[in-house]
Amino acid sequence: MEQAEQQKSDQQAESEDGTEGAKKSSEGEKGGFFKRNFDYLAGLMTSPHYELAQNITSLLNVVLILINDFIENKTAQYIKIWMIVMMIINIFFLLETVLDIIVFGIVKAYKQHLRIWFETVCQIMNTYLCFAFLHDIDDLSRYNSFEKVFTAIIFIRALKMLTLMYEVKSLRIIIETMKNLIEPIGNMMSVLLIIYYIFALFGMLFFGGKIKKNLPYPLVQGTNTVPATYHLDNFNDFISSMVTLFTLMVVNNWMVQVSQFIVVMSYENVNENLVRLYFIAFFQLSVVIGINLVVAFVLDMYGSTERLDEERHNTLEILEKEMTGNRE
Repeated sequence: MEQAEQQKSDQQAESEDGTEGAKKSSEGEKGGFFKRNFDYLAGLMTSPHYELAQNITSLLNVVLILINDFIENKTAQYIKIWMIVMMIINIFFLLETVLDIIVFGIVKAYKQHLRIWFETVCQIMNTYLCFAFLHDIDDLSRYNSFEKVFTAIIFIRALKMLTLMYEVKSLRIIIETMKNLIEPIGNMMSVLLIIYYIFALFGMLFFGGKIKKNLPYPLVQGTNTVPATYHLDNFNDFISSMVTLFTLMVVNNWMVQVSQFIVVMSYENVNENLVRLYFIAFFQLSVVIGINLVVAFVLDMYGSTERLDEERHNTLEILEKEMTGNRE
């Protein structure tokens, strides 16, 4: 009797083990199925062919707009159908954006793929248009504005083709140079801002309220006459001071502006050499040192980026040859 019960319990345990094993096997098959499909989708979306297909589709979108512009005497029914087609196309692009976010993650997708940013703007506009179109589907007066917004969406989407610039060596080096210059140029701009701030304060102290629209004397120094609108370059307030310093830094008729201040301050019995000293000091710090440093940064960074790109290209060629040799 005890042996029969023992055999029964053993059979029951084996049956349960078999059931659990079948469940695990089934779950493993399901997990493997989803993983295989996810890996296939990720591989597809990271391939250069996928990026190329996206750019070709965006280009065809632009061609569609150009063809639409050549059609004259468009009926309301035609415009309505055209907008519905555009909404369907935008929904397909929305699907592509969602898949990008699912495969790469929201942070990585926006960080590594420029196309996501442009497509996000397009989808925000498209969402508004869908609701507005369905709400006013019979209002023919709004069709023209809807059509213009759809056109804007397509041209924004075409900006995704900027990624093709990265495939051209010279353009790729320029893009990388600009990316690498963000931090050093930011630091340089901070130094320039401090120089601006100091000279703006001293400018307001020395020249504040001196330059006005209707002065009781002509702004003439020798044979040079200061144009009437140059009174806008003044140090009467902080914002005007910053604008004046910027026009001086880009050497926008620098000598004419200095002449204006020399004439005005001469009526205040201020030595003109002191006036010149202020503007020469700013010119030395902002132009001779500041702008030339920026140019030096750009040239040095461009040369470094070009060198790194060449080394990267040579390394890839060596690896490709080694892999080809190993296969043989």
